[in-house]
Amino acid sequence: MAMPPLWDWKRAATLTFLALPLGLRAERSYRAMPRLPHDARAAALPSLSIIVPARNEARNLPGLLSSLRDLCYPGNVEVIVVDDGSTDDTACTAERFGARVLRLDGPPPGWLGKPHACHRGAEIARGEWLLFTDADMAHAVDGPRLAVSHAL
Repeated sequence: MAMPPLWDWKRAATLTFLALPLGLRAERSYRAMPRLPHDARAAALPSLSIIVPARNEARNLPGLLSSLRDLCYPGNVEVIVVDDGSTDDTACTAERFGARVLRLDGPPPGWLGKPHACHRGAEIARGEWLLFTDADMAHAVDGPRLAVSHAL
């Protein structure tokens, strides 16, 4: 194995010696940069509409709506449950949890139930951002906040 010429070694050592202070200075400058506090970023989040298309979901809604009630989201949040022709207590259950309820009789020709329910929920939503979720889900307290923060 051939050794590199001595002048290559000296040049590498010199460049390292010169670059080290520049790297340290760059790191110091980076660490000194003002940081936006996590809470300040969160305070600027847009309003959020959470849309739940639901058909015969009275049994599943309490878990979802309880998790949504406990959200840690700094902006305005509205929960819209779109009841797509349920034959159980889906609408009453949603109202008990304070959700806004839109009752549908079923989709018009050319539509399927869930896409139509999502579309109608989006039409009446007031939020700047929309989050669609199923009734059999539960959300982490900071899930929507982190999702919207990341999207921005």
